[in-house]
Amino acid sequence: MKSSHPEVASSVEVKSAEDHPPRRSFLVKAAALLVAGVTATVPLFIAFGNVLSPLFRRSKTAAPTEETSYFVGKTGGLIPGGPPQILQVIGTKKDAWTTYPGIALGSVLVRLDDEGQIVCLNARCTHLGCTVGYQSTENRLYCPCHAASFSLNGERFNQTPPRNLDRLDAEIRNGDEIWVRFQNFRSGTEEQIPV
Repeated sequence: MKSSHPEVASSVEVKSAEDHPPRRSFLVKAAALLVAGVTATVPLFIAFGNVLSPLFRRSKTAAPTEETSYFVGKTGGLIPGGPPQILQVIGTKKDAWTTYPGIALGSVLVRLDDEGQIVCLNARCTHLGCTVGYQSTENRLYCPCHAASFSLNGERFNQTPPRNLDRLDAEIRNGDEIWVRFQNFRSGTEEQIPV
């Protein structure tokens, strides 16, 4: 369409849509960027939550209760007033991510006292946690790491360990089965602190 006035037509330039992008294009690009950001970050948050969630769960290795007794062996080799037997405690260990069934949780020293009552001691030395064994020549319990020694009832003979061996509750079930409420305690302290 031609203007009847040539001076008006020449002073007004018509700009095409390509020269000025629409105002909405900024909003469209901003919205697309926002949607892309949310789409990318939501799965990342979910993944991090799944990976880190075991760290924030309550530990399932709390102090033993009546239900957490472990079968450790039979009384066949025990003689009243005789030497102790070292027996392994086998159970399930759980850490933040993994469950380990049928793993050795520790060892116990089990014997019958002169009256035939069961005596059960944790076999970890209270000094630094080495395994205590029975010395038949001395009729005592002995830790080879730093020469700590104990009576058959777990009382210390020298000052190397800070306390006596840790006594554990044990009972005989079904006539000859030894069941122990096993628990480890912190080494190197005078107090008996469960770990």
